[in-house]
Amino acid sequence: MPSWSPPPLRRQDSRISHKVEPITLGILTTASGSTSTSPGDIEVSIGRVAPDRLHVVVLGDDDQPSSWPEVDVLILGTSKPDFSSQMATEYIREANPPIILPDYNIDYITSDRRIFYDVLQAHRAPDVVRKLPVRAYANRDGDATSIVVVRREHIEVDGRIILKPCMERPSDSSNSDFRIYYPGSSGGGCKILQTGQFRADINDVRTDASYLYEELVDDADAAEKIDQRRYRKRDRMLDAAYKVMPGLGKSGTIPRYEDDDEIAYYSDLTRPDRRFYVVTTASLPWMTGTAVNPLLRAAYLTRGRPKGAVTLVIPWLCNEEDRKKLYAKYDFQTPSDQEAHVREWLSSKAGMPKEADPETGLQILWYDSRYHPTFMSIFSVEDICKHIPDDKSDVCVLEEPEHLNWFRAEGDSWTKKFQFTVGIVHTNYKAYAGAQVGGTIAAPIIAEMSSLMVRAYCNKVIKLSPVLQTFCPEKEIVCNVHGVRGDFVSEGERRARCAAESGIDTSIVGTRAYFVGKILWAKGLDKLMHLEHFYRKTTGEYFAIDIVGDGPELEEIRRAYLGRSTANKALISYERGESSGFDFDMPKTIREFRRTPIPANFLGRREHYEFAHGNKYKIFINPSVTEVLCTTTAEALAMGKFAIIPAHPSNSFFLQFPNCLPYQNKLEFAANLRWALEHEPEPLSPELSHQFTWQAATDRFIAASAITMREERIRAKAKKSRIDDRIAAFHIAVSKGKRGDVVRALAGAGPVAQQSGKWKPYIDGIKGRVSDAIETVASVGQDYTFWLFVVLFSSILYALWTKNALLSPALGSIEL
Repeated sequence: MPSWSPPPLRRQDSRISHKVEPITLGILTTASGSTSTSPGDIEVSIGRVAPDRLHVVVLGDDDQPSSWPEVDVLILGTSKPDFSSQMATEYIREANPPIILPDYNIDYITSDRRIFYDVLQAHRAPDVVRKLPVRAYANRDGDATSIVVVRREHIEVDGRIILKPCMERPSDSSNSDFRIYYPGSSGGGCKILQTGQFRADINDVRTDASYLYEELVDDADAAEKIDQRRYRKRDRMLDAAYKVMPGLGKSGTIPRYEDDDEIAYYSDLTRPDRRFYVVTTASLPWMTGTAVNPLLRAAYLTRGRPKGAVTLVIPWLCNEEDRKKLYAKYDFQTPSDQEAHVREWLSSKAGMPKEADPETGLQILWYDSRYHPTFMSIFSVEDICKHIPDDKSDVCVLEEPEHLNWFRAEGDSWTKKFQFTVGIVHTNYKAYAGAQVGGTIAAPIIAEMSSLMVRAYCNKVIKLSPVLQTFCPEKEIVCNVHGVRGDFVSEGERRARCAAESGIDTSIVGTRAYFVGKILWAKGLDKLMHLEHFYRKTTGEYFAIDIVGDGPELEEIRRAYLGRSTANKALISYERGESSGFDFDMPKTIREFRRTPIPANFLGRREHYEFAHGNKYKIFINPSVTEVLCTTTAEALAMGKFAIIPAHPSNSFFLQFPNCLPYQNKLEFAANLRWALEHEPEPLSPELSHQFTWQAATDRFIAASAITMREERIRAKAKKSRIDDRIAAFHIAVSKGKRGDVVRALAGAGPVAQQSGKWKPYIDGIKGRVSDAIETVASVGQDYTFWLFVVLFSSILYALWTKNALLSPALGSIEL
C-alpha cells in the first residue's frame, strides 16, 4: 500500500525527539457522489497537522480488501468513480475502523489543529484517544486571551499543566514552525524543528497567535508523568522543591532523548553551502606545524565545494627585519610574493595543483603581524575580523585560538562575527611556560589566560591529544585532526606491496634507528641518552642511531653523546661543513668526558621524507613526551616503519597501529628495540593507511566539530554561555585604544603592544613636557654644579628610556 510521509524540512529532522505510536488514517475512495477532494490532497492536508503523530495510507489500489491494512480512522472519499462501493462495505465490515469520517469537510477539519484533535477526541474511541497527546490550547483568536505561565519543569495554560519536554504547534495547520521546550533539569532551551537549531537562550513560549502544547511522553513514562502532573498542580508555586521531586533526576543527570545524536544545524559542516575561514598564526616558508597543517586542512576542505568556499587567513610580517630573521633566504617584498611561494609549495610538494590554483581552489587572505622574539611566535597587530565581509562570515576555524587572542586588537568577537567557530589547540603552552625560569608562577597564569581565550571565542574546541589542559569541558573534544602528506602514505603503500611480493619473514639485524626533531634536551634527547645506557647495560653495546634536526643546543648535545675526545671525529657528520675538531672551552655537562662514545650521527636539518624513504631505515625512535601530537611519529608510521615511543597520552592516537611499539619503562624499550631489529614491520592495511591521509583527517575534523543536541542540552544546563560572552566583551573592552596598548605592554606583548596608533603621540607628548620642564629649571640655575646635575640626570633618563631598560619588559618594550 502506498503511504504518505511528509518530507523532512532538513536531513536530520526526519524524526522528532520523542517516541509516539502514530495514529493511522486510511483514505478510501468510493463510486458514489461527485468528485470532491483527491486522495493526494487529503494526504497533504492531514499530514501537515502533525507529521510525527499521523500516518496516512491510501486504500483501494489493490482489488482485494482483505489485504488492506487496518486503520484507526477511515476517511471515505468520492474521487474514484470506477471504484466498487461493495468492496468498501466489505472492508468496513471486516476491519471495523474505530472512526469513520466523510471527506466533504476534511479541509475544514484539518485547517485548525485544535479542531482536528477535538474531532478525534469526540468519537471517544479508546484506541484513538490513547494515542492522542496530553495537550492544552492557548487560544488567542478574536478577543480570546489565554494565560500561559512558563515554569522550570512545566508550562501552565489556563491552569492546565503540560510537563516538559513539550511540543508547541501553531493552531493554523499551514504554519509548520514547531518548537520543543526542554525542562530545566535538562538545561532548558528550545529546539526549532524547522531549522534544527537549538537555542539555549529561549525558554519563553510564543504569544503572537494561538498555539497547542503537547506533552512528549512515551507509554512507559505515562504513570510517572501523571504523578508529576499531580505534584505540580498541588505545589505549582513551589518550584524550588524541584530538587526533591520524586523521579526527576536527583543525580542531576540529563534525561535521554531520541534526538541526542542529531547534529545541530549551525554546526553541520557537511552542508555544501558552508563558507570556511581558516585562521592561523604562521605561514610558509616557516616550516612549523601551524603553517603546514592549516594550509593542508584548508586545501582539503575545498574539495567538493564551490569556488571561494574556503579561505586561508595567514600572517604577513609587516616588518622587514622580522621577515629576514624568520624566512632567511626568502626575500618577500609584498604579500603577493609570499602567496606565490605558498601556492607553489602546495602544488609541488603537497601534490595539490587544483587546490593551489586561485581560480579554482583555495583563497588566501593576509593580516598584518609582527614576530615576537621572546615568545618565538607571530602575533597579529590588527583586527583580523575587519578583513572578512559580514555576508560571508559563516564558519571560522581558529588554529591555536589562545595564541590568536592573547594580544588581539579591538574588534568583533569571533563568535559574534561568525555563525560557528571551531578552535583547534596545537600547543601545550602551559608545559612550555612551566619549563622556563619562573615557570611555577607563569604556568598557571598562562593556563588560565588560555582557558579564558578559548572559552570566550570558540563554540567547539578540538584538542589534538589528552595531554593538553582542560579549557572548557562542555565544549571540548579530543581528536587527531591532522594528517600527513601523500608522499609518506605512498611510501607505506610501496613497502606493503614489496612485503606482499617477497614476504616479511626475512630478519634484518644491525639496521640503524633514527630520530627526527628539534635538537633540544626538552625534546627527549636526555631520555634517549638514558635509554642508550640501559641498552648497553643489558646487551653490552649501544644501539646506533642517526639524529636529524637542528637547534640551539646542538653542539652541547653532540658533545654529550660523542665526548670531547678527538678520537670521535670520525663519528661526526654535519652538513654545515664546520670543522670536526672541538675548540677548547669549558664543558657544559659532565657527559662530555665519557670514555665510550654513543654511536650517533648528527645529520643536521633534513626533510623527513627525502632521507627516510626507502629501505635504509625501519626503526624510528622518539622518547619525547612534551609534544601534543608528534607529526614525525605519524610520518614514520605512515611510511610503514616501526615507531618506538613512550606509552603517554600524547601518543594515544598511534597505539592503534601494529608497528607502534610503546614502552612504559627502560626494560620494555630495550625489548621493543631488540624485537624490531630482528623483525620486519607489518604491512599497513588500506584501512589503517587511510587513517594517516589528510582526507581522513578532514573527515575526523568535520565529525569532531559537530555539536549534538545532547551537547546543546548539557551546555544549556551548565549555563556558561553568558559567562563566555561577558569574558569576550571584557577582553575586547580592555583591548581598545591607548588602554589596550598599555594592557598588552604589561602582558609582555613587546613589538605587538602598539596597535591603536595612539600610544606613540601620547608618549611623545610626555617626553616633550619633561624636556620643557628641565629646560625651564636649567634657565634659572646659575650654579654650574646644578647645570651639570640636570644634564647628567636627563641624559641617564633618556638613555634608559630609549634602551628599553627603564620599563622593560612592560612599557619599555614598546617601539616609540
